[in-house]
Amino acid sequence: MIWSRAGVWGRLHEAVLHQLDDAGLVDVSRVVLDSAHVRAKRGGEHTGPSPVDRGKPGSRMHILPDANGLPLVVGISAANVHDSEG
Repeated sequence: MIWSRAGVWGRLHEAVLHQLDDAGLVDVSRVVLDSAHVRAKRGGEHTGPSPVDRGKPGSRMHILPDANGLPLVVGISAANVHDSEG
């Protein structure tokens, strides 16, 4: 939790992506936005009424992988945020 708040994971992810890109291993010829709903029983900053779970509080993970499945961008939003905004 401390590392997440300090932004360590985000910087590590970015550093790995740069290393892979420098090695020619990132393929952006095709990317697909995917998302998944997760219940958020305790609430939190990124929660909202879930349109697929009878309005119960939830969050949504948005993932944008490259053609090989490598996650380029990962984000979290309230469950009621549309993919185009995530």
